[in-house]
Amino acid sequence: MVAAYEETKVLKEFRGKVEKFLEEIKPWLRQAVIDYEVRQFQPTAAEEKVSFKYHKFIVNGRIDRIDVISPTKVKIVDYKTTKNSDYLTTMQLGVYHIGVKYGSLKEQYGTKDIETAYILLRQDMREIPYVFREDELEAILTEVEEAVDLIESDTTWEPKPSKLCQYCDFFVPCTQERGSAFELNDFVF
Repeated sequence: MVAAYEETKVLKEFRGKVEKFLEEIKPWLRQAVIDYEVRQFQPTAAEEKVSFKYHKFIVNGRIDRIDVISPTKVKIVDYKTTKNSDYLTTMQLGVYHIGVKYGSLKEQYGTKDIETAYILLRQDMREIPYVFREDELEAILTEVEEAVDLIESDTTWEPKPSKLCQYCDFFVPCTQERGSAFELNDFVF
């Protein structure tokens, strides 16, 4: 009897989470239909891997969406679920821009004009567009290089386990080194 109660409770909680998620994505779905029907752009890639080599390191990323706006223009889109856009910087979009223009996606899109934008899913699909100048892209490369230098010189880094660990390239070696002090199941997603 207790097991049946627990299962029902778990199912209700799960159903509630699914319903909440569906409510949150309704504006996105609505906007996707508008984008397709009204703007007639061609989404050509989703979750597209991008990389570029710069000096002694390789930068990797994954672009949420790439749209072909016209034969001469593409748009890089990154979705954000944040309710507060104040912390957003142009760094991530700039890195994507560099990867598309000069890196692994150069053959497909590098000769086109490139626009970028954050789309805020929890803010009624509000779009924050950005078009980079070459000097801004150079500044981003300098920031990336400084960050790599700092990471390489830091000998005191301590992992701070969180639900974000699942996205880290070092999740497996980190947990092996720490003797599996935590597991993904320890975190609520």
